[in-house]
Amino acid sequence: MAIGLRGWPPPDKAPATRYAMSSDSPSPQDLQALIALFNQGRLREVIAQAEPLVQRYPNAAMLHDLRGVALAQLQEYARALTSFDASLRLRPNSADTFNNRGIALQHLRRLDEALADFDKALVLRPDFVVAHFNRGIVLHDLQRLDEALSSYDKALALQPDYAEAHDNRGSVLQDLRRLDEALASHEQALRFAPDYIVAHYNRGNALRELERLVEALASYDAALRLDPRNAEALNNRANTLWRLKRLQEALADYNRALAIKPDYAEAFHNRGNLLQDLNRLEDAVASYDEALRLRPDYAEARNNRGSALQLLNRLDEAIADFDVALQLRTDFAEAFYNRTAAAARMCAWRVAPQAIAFSDFGLDGAASPFASLSAMDDPARQLHWARTWTHAKYPPAAKPLPVPETRPPRLRIGYFSADFHEHAVMVLIARMLELHDKSKFEIHAFSYGINRDDAMRRRIIGAVDHFHDVSTTDDASISALARNHTIDIALDLNGHTSDARLGIFAHRAAPIQINYLGYPGSIGADFIDYIIADKVVAPPASRDFFSEKLITLPHAYQPNDDQRAIADKSFDRAELGLPADGFVFCCFNNSFKISPAEFDVWMRLLRTIDGGVLWLLRDNAHAEANLRNEAIARGVDAHRLIFAERMPLPMHLARHRCADLFLDTFNYNAHTTASDALWAGLPIVTRQGKSFAARVAASLLHASGMPELITETAEDYERLALDLAANPARLAALRAQLAANRLTAPLFNSAQYTRDIERAYEAAYQRRIKGLPADHIEVN
Repeated sequence: MAIGLRGWPPPDKAPATRYAMSSDSPSPQDLQALIALFNQGRLREVIAQAEPLVQRYPNAAMLHDLRGVALAQLQEYARALTSFDASLRLRPNSADTFNNRGIALQHLRRLDEALADFDKALVLRPDFVVAHFNRGIVLHDLQRLDEALSSYDKALALQPDYAEAHDNRGSVLQDLRRLDEALASHEQALRFAPDYIVAHYNRGNALRELERLVEALASYDAALRLDPRNAEALNNRANTLWRLKRLQEALADYNRALAIKPDYAEAFHNRGNLLQDLNRLEDAVASYDEALRLRPDYAEARNNRGSALQLLNRLDEAIADFDVALQLRTDFAEAFYNRTAAAARMCAWRVAPQAIAFSDFGLDGAASPFASLSAMDDPARQLHWARTWTHAKYPPAAKPLPVPETRPPRLRIGYFSADFHEHAVMVLIARMLELHDKSKFEIHAFSYGINRDDAMRRRIIGAVDHFHDVSTTDDASISALARNHTIDIALDLNGHTSDARLGIFAHRAAPIQINYLGYPGSIGADFIDYIIADKVVAPPASRDFFSEKLITLPHAYQPNDDQRAIADKSFDRAELGLPADGFVFCCFNNSFKISPAEFDVWMRLLRTIDGGVLWLLRDNAHAEANLRNEAIARGVDAHRLIFAERMPLPMHLARHRCADLFLDTFNYNAHTTASDALWAGLPIVTRQGKSFAARVAASLLHASGMPELITETAEDYERLALDLAANPARLAALRAQLAANRLTAPLFNSAQYTRDIERAYEAAYQRRIKGLPADHIEVN
């Protein structure tokens, strides 16, 4: 007989499967009674009544088979295996018993033995449909995907209406990333079995991976109509609602799933991820705690709990969580990245796994490319990382959109960002948005970040023609909205930074799509046509390190606001904790940018310059303590490191006057921070590196007419800083030169910058009108 066992897997785990079992039956009357109980589902009674019969008829193979199948139905697979072994001793050529034994072995995760039993069954009966099917399941479990597909194909050649085989075949195709074929297989299963819950569920998974989210939701709804209390379907429905940015509905579905199945660790984990997205960080930690109570070895929940703790600035606890995650999964690249990022924020160099090369750990593509900017000065590696990550994370790009044959009266420019509020990118770009020539350009802002009703957001709204709050809208719908507004050029201001939404551009928001300002490096995506650069951050020889074509502006790639206010307050050094007469080196970069390489130089400078201090930006208590300890280890009094509290930007700019010289970081330069210093009149010494992020300060110094502050090596960097600290007259002359250039150099000429970038937009658009592909553009 063939007996089906339906199983429903956790979301995003192994595909749903149906197991078929068989057993030969002799004809005595007592066995017929057992079969009747079996068919009524009274399995415990079958086993109870079979025990004395087995003692009485030890050579009746059918008794052992029937008992074994009943035990397997009750998921007592070890006991079932004993029964099947007894049957095979009596009947060693039973294909049915080998098939049943293989299923028990598969559930016991003895996969190679299970596969051997299915093979034996098929030697005995080559047309045994169920054995081909079950063999496919084990091969799938073994990740021998092509062989699994072949087994399902053989089962379907023998029985074309085998719905479960069509559905399982679709799950294998999903793992092979042949998503359209997978969807077709799930739909074929539903043609033969319209009420097959598992197929509706798996069809939803395939549609979700194809980014057809609304259709995926309908598939989960179909599964739930058939089984309203299916916690797994509710969980994946919630996952889909989350992707659609229907966050409160998603949260409600997670809660419904957990009410039905309180021990559902995956739903607690997913719920925690959503709560983190909603910035309900304490609630997220509590949800992860529940997942870990149920599954202490849940590495993903441990890692994501660490991420929430990091956002709460509980960095030492976060590090502990990442360590546990790495103990649970030694190849867990994302946890390695998160641990490294947290350690970098803490400047915990002695506990950070600095000795492990990112490539050795296999991190390229396994975590956001943002990590590569501070981890290395290697543009080739950074591009590889970005390409691998983008290919894995985002759907295949839609075909490029057509462009009208003639230019519209006003080019429609769309700026897309999560950061239309007080943020470094907006500090730079706000004035340019105000100065756009509205007679030639229609300016749209698409905001998918949290609505922070602050002065900067209001300024941006006033600067653009149309402000679209799309914070509760999914990627595909935002892209469709942009197309409905016939956006001609879309600019991504996030790239691979926090809250990035590159999926918008994968769906093609506009005929021309540009990586601009927010991410200082290549996106690594075929759906981004250009990157805004200049000849310093991206010289012609670096073109191979970008997936985009370069739009090279004549001066700096970075815009600036020539209206930025500097507070009138004249700070006294004492009130800032600085010495009245000592030389003040400063670096107001974020702590994660500081590495031992430049810190070694800084400490040598302090050992040489009597009474000198290093003025840093206070980020977290761990970084402050660690940097003080690192200073002591290098022979410098810890009190010579002074940490500045954060304060409103006009006041922050004003206090720059109390510093003597800004010392830049190496791999990831000062960017907006460098513009702050130069606008405030503070000279910067930088080492020009190889990658975009390591050349930004050099770009800004060129554009401010101060190229003499650019060095090429750490030794030259140290030599220049020391010379300026030891020669007050030379430093004073540089400060005077910077003050004069501030009003005349290109860096702070916002109107000229705006005209330059508008000419860049025109040049890119003219290429598209002519039917030409994207190519490098130099704006003279």
